[in-house]
This record gives sequence, C-alpha cells and structure tokens, in this order.
Amino acid sequence: MNSLERISRIDRSQLSGAHFVSSLLEQAYHTEVLTVAQIEAIQLACLSVLARQTQLYNGLDSSSVRVEEAEGIMESILFTIGIALKEYENPDDAAQALLSDGAEALFLRGSKKIDRLLKTTKLIHVSLLRRLFVTPNVFYRSTLEDGINGFFKLYRPQFSAQQIHITADYPLLQPVEDLAGIELIREYLERADSENQFCACFNPAAVDALFCGLPIDYRELPVNLCGPVLTAAIGCALCGKNFYTLSVSQQDLLFLRDKLIPMPKEELLQLFEAVFHKICEALSLPERTKEYLMAALPGITVEVENAVHNNTMSSIFYIARIRQSGKRS
Repeated sequence: MNSLERISRIDRSQLSGAHFVSSLLEQAYHTEVLTVAQIEAIQLACLSVLARQTQLYNGLDSSSVRVEEAEGIMESILFTIGIALKEYENPDDAAQALLSDGAEALFLRGSKKIDRLLKTTKLIHVSLLRRLFVTPNVFYRSTLEDGINGFFKLYRPQFSAQQIHITADYPLLQPVEDLAGIELIREYLERADSENQFCACFNPAAVDALFCGLPIDYRELPVNLCGPVLTAAIGCALCGKNFYTLSVSQQDLLFLRDKLIPMPKEELLQLFEAVFHKICEALSLPERTKEYLMAALPGITVEVENAVHNNTMSSIFYIARIRQSGKRS
C-alpha cells in the first residue's frame, strides 16, 4: 500500500453508485465517521439547496411545489452532490467533505462536472454513430442513435440529473448496473462503443449469417450481438478455422464438445483467454475494448460449460446460415 494512502473506515463496496450520498451517510453513521448531529446538519443544508432549487424550478415566483416534484428535485440534488463526492478516493474524506465544504458548494461542483460529462458523452456518441456497425437488428440503431439522442434532448440536469427518461432497449454483453443519469448513459455508451468496435472487425454479412442460425428472426428482437460473435470467433479458432468466418458446422460442434467436456471450469477459462488473446492480436483492438471483452469471458465460459454438459452446443455456438432474400430466417 502507498504510504500516503489511508485505510477508510467506510467500505467503498457498500456505497451505491446510483444513490451515493444516501448510502454514504448511512455507512458514515454505522462506522461512526459522522455523528447523528452532523448528519442532521448535512440534511438541513441539503434542504436549503432544495429551497433555492424549487424557486428556480418555479421561475423564482414561489418555493412551493408538489410533494412528488420536491422529492424528485431532492433526488437530483443528492445525485449531483454525489457526483462531486465520488472524486474522493477515500470515502471517509467524502463524508467529511459534506461538513467542511457544505452541500451548496458540492452541488455547484457536481453541476459543473455533470456539464463536462454531458459534453464529453455527446462526443463519444457522435464518434460511435460515425462507425456504427451495420446490422438489420432494429434495436441496435434505434437505441444507440434514436434512444440516446432522446436522452440528450430530454435530460435536465438542473432539476432531474438522476433521470434518463428513456429505455435502453439494446442489451449489452455486460449490463450497466447501479448508476443513474448521465453516469449511466456515459457507461452504457462506452460499453456499447467497445462492443461496436469488436463487431465492426467482422463482415456484417457474416454476423447476419451467424444470427440466422437462431430458430427465430433476430432482426426484431432485443438480442446482444457482441456475445455470440465473440463466442463464435473463439469456437472457430478452437476448431482451427478462420475465426473471421464466424461459421461452425454440426461436425465442428461435436469436435468442440469432445475437446471441452473433460476440462474443468478453470482450465476452460484459461483456454478461452489464450484464444481470445490471439484473436485480439489479429484484430489490433484498443486496450479498453480488450479489457471489456476479457471481463465477459468468465460468463461466456459458464454458458459454454453448461452447453457442453447438457448437449446444447448449438444454443451457444450458432450454426451460421445464409439468409434467403425476402424471407424470415
């Protein structure tokens, strides 16, 4: 441990990403980092910020709003303060900052950071759309283009910074959990960008043929594209085939089953990781994309292991089929 680092009494793993301030105060109370009187003072300071924000919400005419509106504005205030507090490496320092810096200053600091996040997230989105993978799956473009554009259009960080106002219908290989507002959208786009970078290494026709191996038409289903493509690439490489084709036969599945069934989970994961590294070398993927996909390998390994032992290999390694023009697959 670095000599300058201090052990925190508050366990950061116990803090919520979506409700950071509330969980921080709860843990600060349990660990006696803050006293009851100090927590009450912090809550009063937050109410003072709420009074000012409700006036702004009403155009300075009144500080009176409906209860549900006040609750939503308070959630936004706490979310914004939490954005500022997350900059502290030590959670104890974050809790103490609520006293030393005050709710008002932290709210202003968090508001500025949200503005920066919003600007940089828009840049990530523009970059993603310029090279968006071409697929007939309607949820892919409708979410990553129309849905995210809808978020930017509706997002009001001044009064509802914690909300996203949309449903991200396209499912990611690794779903975003325990985040809200611009933080959720930022993380969603970064993960989607990594998946898009990987899928874009393959011919769209090969990816379409892979998904035509499903028993139902994937074009109007909210299915993740990246996971099956990664699994197919690994499967092809294990069979000694060109992984760019993403194409395995029934005979290949029998070969894979015989090869993988004796392996314990740990050995299977090591094999997949070794193959994955070779694929990454060939694709020259950015480090962030490699790390994201690498983190998904344990889950894929479990799915493959179950398929091997349940003799359901084709549910994991799709047998690619060429789409017949004008017909559903």
